[in-house]
Amino acid sequence: MSKKIIYLLSLLMALSLVFASCKKNGGLDPNNGGLTPPPDTGQGQDVVGEDGLFDNYSDIPDGEIANTGVYVTTGGNYYRNPVVVTRPDGKIFVFAEKRWQSQGAGNDVGIDGINTTDIIFKVSTDGGYKFDTQEYTVGTKATGPENSHGAPVVFVNNDKILIAATAGDGIGRTSKTPKASKIDYITGTFGGSASTGYITWGTWTTIEKVKAKSGSSDTTIKALVEKTPAGGSGSKNFEQFGTQPARGLVTTSDIYLPIVIAQQGGTGTDYELMGRITLKSTMDGATWTVVEEPVGYTDDNKLTFGPWKETKLISGTVEGDLLYLTVPNPWSSANPAKFGVSDPGQPPSSKGTMPASEGSPGFFTTKQWYGANEYKITSSGIENAGQAPSTMSVLVHVQQRASQLYLYLVSDPKELTLQGKGWKLDDVGKSSTVDMMADGTIVVAAEKGGEDKNYFIRLLRYSQKYLTETTK
Repeated sequence: MSKKIIYLLSLLMALSLVFASCKKNGGLDPNNGGLTPPPDTGQGQDVVGEDGLFDNYSDIPDGEIANTGVYVTTGGNYYRNPVVVTRPDGKIFVFAEKRWQSQGAGNDVGIDGINTTDIIFKVSTDGGYKFDTQEYTVGTKATGPENSHGAPVVFVNNDKILIAATAGDGIGRTSKTPKASKIDYITGTFGGSASTGYITWGTWTTIEKVKAKSGSSDTTIKALVEKTPAGGSGSKNFEQFGTQPARGLVTTSDIYLPIVIAQQGGTGTDYELMGRITLKSTMDGATWTVVEEPVGYTDDNKLTFGPWKETKLISGTVEGDLLYLTVPNPWSSANPAKFGVSDPGQPPSSKGTMPASEGSPGFFTTKQWYGANEYKITSSGIENAGQAPSTMSVLVHVQQRASQLYLYLVSDPKELTLQGKGWKLDDVGKSSTVDMMADGTIVVAAEKGGEDKNYFIRLLRYSQKYLTETTK
């Protein structure tokens, strides 16, 4: 065989490998950090109702029901921190941060007092098989950092919705020391037409005053935060505060908002010391009351990077039943590399067996978990079909920094006891939330992508049976 033929064959083999790689990875997009979202997939579209809900249990596919793109980071605008909300009529809302021409600040937050960020949402009316191309803004579109909002905590109670969000300078580590942190909230009502995204919004309002837990005179979040020692090297007090994106905890009459408090240092001296404070209110947001005084997460005066980062509430019906889930700090020399769980007034302690890293975990608890057992689907929801339901939690989070996104079934949130094993949803990701549809199927809104690539956000949908079998 001549050298020319050998050369041509070698060239053809090399080109075949390149094309195979592009196909496997969905192609290469230089405007998206070399990462293109996988194609949308789905099962059951031929038997699902017009509202996207399955009318019969036997129609629910055994595999992945939907894997649909919602947001793609393009043109320098980054989409992060999704929060999913399902409605009884089958609509799915996916809220997210839109960071205009910005990746975000140090500590990977969108609100830093420098860049412009909005909370936006998209709607699916067919159960997540596709999302309208229309992108709706929560409240009025930001005109600059002074009226930006990010890290949404979304509370839903019947047809009412309230979003609490980070505003002002947030907790971003930037070239200056942010000290103008704010928490704003906005209320809305579900209904209306597609032109408004099926939600009518009020206006953003800052939480100016809070009622002290002791019943003394009103105070401010800023005053409570700045009087609290952060621990760690330098014996600094906390200076900043913000929210962690999540589905908010709603009880019969109240909503509970955990606020992340932080000491990030200043120019030339980076710190990452965190803690929390908890407020409660009602769905109108008229009055906010302190139910937990500030809690710092380290008493080690040698640390500049504490062992724990952001916290969310994962269960509770009254103050004494609140339970907090905290992610570890991979930058800390004391990194526990597992989740922390704590009761009110207590710092986190390591629980569970699953590895964990920084980010915003998705956590959802239902008392209507049938697992692999059949249930009935009715016009008012799901119900028993011979096997009583149990209580189960679905936890989604990364095992490593921005990578190895896993789903777990948790039978005991207090100890993070797994029901079976974890199941890897994707190689990359960071922030996610979970909800259940009226037909009992589970939906996950999750970031994909990584720290060295642009992010995109997808909606995943599974049956209870499939998740039970997959995590065995």
